Amino acid sequence: MLEDSGEEGVSKHEEHLMNTIRHMESLFEVCADLSALTKIKDIMHTLEQRVSRLMSCDRVTLFMVDHLTHEMWTRFGGGDTRVSMDTGLAGWVARNGVPMYIDDAETDARFDKNIDAIAGYKTRNVLVIPLQDQRKRVTAVLECVNKVKEGYGGGAELGHGTSFTTEDKVMSLLLASQMGV
Repeated sequence: MLEDSGEEGVSKHEEHLMNTIRHMESLFEVCADLSALTKIKDIMHTLEQRVSRLMSCDRVTLFMVDHLTHEMWTRFGGGDTRVSMDTGLAGWVARNGVPMYIDDAETDARFDKNIDAIAGYKTRNVLVIPLQDQRKRVTAVLECVNKVKEGYGGGAELGHGTSFTTEDKVMSLLLASQMGV
């Protein structure tokens, strides 16, 4: 027989359930918005903005994978930027096709500190997921950087002790499964 957890337990459960429903609705909205776009640069821009809000993180970058040149490219500073698939966390995910969640990026040997130096930025934590086609070939890598304090999308602050949650990880995998870039 289940014990009665009281009103407090029910309200926490209901709050978690409502949060999950809001996130799922946002996920479906992101997918719907993206399906209406045809230009890759519009898709990249919209995806980065919407996922940043959905995942409550400071920055999101979509790296398109070019297997012929063994490079990834993204939009940075108004132009296209190419990086080797042998470089950084996104490169590792592109090569291996496995998601990565790191709470302290600087302590990971795969992290390329040069990117932060060039951008004048400090990466603390990162969630990196491969986007695959129907044949399970990695076509893009989505990198979510620096989880922000809770606030679901509005005026959130960077939190030094804030990490991506299990729910964030699940949402990122659901998003990746729907993307098929």
